Amino acid sequence: MGQKIGGEKFVPVALERSDRRSKRPSMQRKRQEDCEFEPVAKVFHEFERMHKVQLKELDIGSYVGKRLRAELLVNLKEPQ
Repeated sequence: MGQKIGGEKFVPVALERSDRRSKRPSMQRKRQEDCEFEPVAKVFHEFERMHKVQLKELDIGSYVGKRLRAELLVNLKEPQ
C-alpha cells in the first residue's frame, strides 16, 4: 500500500477503510448494477442483429471493424 501520510488519527481510519471488504463474510457482489448484466450470447445476438453483421466475419483490421469491436466491448461491459 505504500507509506501513509497523515496524523495519528488518520492511520487507523485509513487501514480500516482499505481493509473493509475482507471483513465481509458475503461473497455477493458489492454494487447493485453488477447484478444486471445480460448474458453474453444475448449481447452478441442483439449486436449482430442491430448492425447486420456476423461477429465471426468482422474484419478488425479495418476502421469500421475496429469501431464495431469497440462498441461491442462497451456493450459487454455496461449493464443493460
